[in-house]
Amino acid sequence: MKKSENKKQNNEFSEDIEKDNTFSESLPEDDSKVRYKKNDKKVKEEKKKLLKILSKIDDNLIKICDSLLDNIAFMSVLLDDLIKTIKAQGVKEIYKNGNNQFGFKESVESQSYNKYMKSYQSSMKILIDLLTKDESSNGNEVEELKTYFARSRK
Repeated sequence: MKKSENKKQNNEFSEDIEKDNTFSESLPEDDSKVRYKKNDKKVKEEKKKLLKILSKIDDNLIKICDSLLDNIAFMSVLLDDLIKTIKAQGVKEIYKNGNNQFGFKESVESQSYNKYMKSYQSSMKILIDLLTKDESSNGNEVEELKTYFARSRK
């Protein structure tokens, strides 16, 4: 009886996670515009946070880094979403190849998280390196970016 209660709670938790996930595939295809708007709003909010940190930097450098900032904001939102999914479903999933061959493998979400985290880290490193070489930066922005980068994920 206790196992069924835990399973019910896990299912309810998973449903709540799926509703909150920006990149969740739980929405029907007809709602792809809703998914896009939700995603786009979160990415714009993240970019706004980054631009606030970089507000005292030379505008030309900001223009050069614009696509980098877009990518960092996108990956930040994506990573947050992947973390929610991994917390709800774990890092491994069951596979089955035929009748007698089955077991566990690393989940697709976990693999995606690792891949995007590497890209996110290298993008942040590029941005921080650009700022340390920029004369208009007084160093505070670099520290704020490091704090932003090191913040705990949801």
